[in-house]
Formats: sequence, C-alpha cells, structure tokens
Amino acid sequence: GSAFKPFVYVAALDSPYSGRRPPLTAATMLEDMPDTFQTPQGPWAPHNYENSYEGHVTAARALARSLNIATAHLAEMVGIPTVARTARLLGVQSRLREVASLSLGTSEVTPLELTTAYAALANGGVWIQPVPVRAVLDRAGNEVWSPKRETRRVLRPETAYMATILLEGPVIYGTAAGIRSQYGFTRPVAGKTGTTDDENDAWFMGYTPQLVAGVWVGCDHNRKLGLTGTQAAVPIWVRFMEEAHRHLPVRDFAAPPGVVEVWIDAQTGYRAGPDCPRVMRVAFAAGTEPRTVCPAFHAP
Repeated sequence: GSAFKPFVYVAALDSPYSGRRPPLTAATMLEDMPDTFQTPQGPWAPHNYENSYEGHVTAARALARSLNIATAHLAEMVGIPTVARTARLLGVQSRLREVASLSLGTSEVTPLELTTAYAALANGGVWIQPVPVRAVLDRAGNEVWSPKRETRRVLRPETAYMATILLEGPVIYGTAAGIRSQYGFTRPVAGKTGTTDDENDAWFMGYTPQLVAGVWVGCDHNRKLGLTGTQAAVPIWVRFMEEAHRHLPVRDFAAPPGVVEVWIDAQTGYRAGPDCPRVMRVAFAAGTEPRTVCPAFHAP
C-alpha cells in the first residue's frame, strides 16, 4: 500500500543531483484528478481514497494526503525502474514488479525490509543490516560476542533529509495526524501510513531522530481486515514509541549542509505569503527552492 509511496518521492528529490532540469522538488506541481495511464500492460485507471481529488497540488501535499493520482504522475516523471532501484538501494529485497502500479505499493514486501528501508532515511542515507541479536553477555555482564554489522551509504544525506522533512507531512498535515492530535505524541516524527486496496493490510512506518519502528497489521491467510493503516497500525506504533522514548531527550532532525528549509503554499508551490491558508515547511537542495512569493488570491 501507500507505505511504499515514499520511494517515489525519494527518487524525485534526488533529481537535482542527477542532472535533471528542472529538478523535481517538494514544490513540484502535480495533477490530481481522475486519469487513465497508458502502460505497456494496458490502460491503468487508479483512483484516490474515497474518490477525493485536489486538481493541482504540490508533491509535498500529495504525499502528506497520500494522493494516488498525483503520486502516479510523479512516478511517471521519475520512471518506474528508478523507483524500483531506489527501493532496492534502501533495503527492499522482495521481488518488485516494475509496472505503473508499483508506485502505489502493489508488490508485497515484509515489515522487516520496509522498516530497514525507512531506517536508511532516518540514518541520513546509510543502510544498516538488521541483526536479531545485539550482543551476547556472560553472567557478569561482560560482552563475549557481538555481530559485525554491515553498513553502506545508499543515498545522499541531503536527499535523505529532504525525504524526512517530506515524511513529516503525513504526521503534521495528513493521514497520520492522529499521532499528535488524538494520541498526544508530539515529538518530531516522520512516517507514512499504508492500506492495501482490499483493506487486507494496514501499515505505519515511522521514525523519530532516535528510533525507527514499523507496524503491519493483517491476517496470515490474507483475508479482509477492514481497517486502514491510520485505524489499525498507528495506535500500536504510538503505544510502542511512547514507551521506547520515555527516558530519551526530545530532539529534532538534524539538517546536513547543502539544504535550505522554506515555507511554501501547499497548493501552488510558491513561497508562502501572509494570506496563504495551507502552508508547509519543506526542504530543498540549495538553489532549487522557490523564490517567488505566492501571487495567488486566496479567499478568506
């Protein structure tokens, strides 16, 4: 489901470094209205959840609101092979069918590999091999064995940070806003909900500056759960993270050099003006941020 969508946006956010002109950014405008995509496998006509559409929208708002059509258009710009390659770089190992619907999460993955991929974003673009045992101690508490953990850089730190700020969007403005408003977990959180079309699977993948955790809720025999990621996975994630952070200091995500943060109008992609009703804080590779203040008229 939609927990896979961030890989589309990560691939897009890396475009300033791959030479694409103009680069794709959080302020890139995307169409979000009913559409049919022509693919090698035939016509494909996805739809948004509850058939709600926003017309034209920034990439930042499209991810925050988990808009399927806008995401499909962005994946078309990036290229499905690039989306699949990005997911594999970050840690997804399951077979990914390189079809248009991959952008909306139609290939099956495991909670461990998806959590590992999000951890690479949380870790500034460095992938770390997950291990089931951290150490073996003797009865006196001395370490007698610890695993050798493989690590490798798979993403630029600037891209990882821009993706993290984009993934704060669902928590502040979108599908996972209940983490704050309903459950009162107010630490900085980046993450994404996910729900399969038939509501068989519910996901929430999220992280703070200190810890990443992934939750999948579903049935072993692949029957209908009837709950979304917001309803089923988010409450479990919050309860766990509250306990895990009980004695940890509150920290914010640390920006690497080379990125700038700007408040934008979520509907037009311009720098936010004083009358813009929907604004979002997003990060850009230095030099790609919007310079023009929003000229659109916003009704009171």
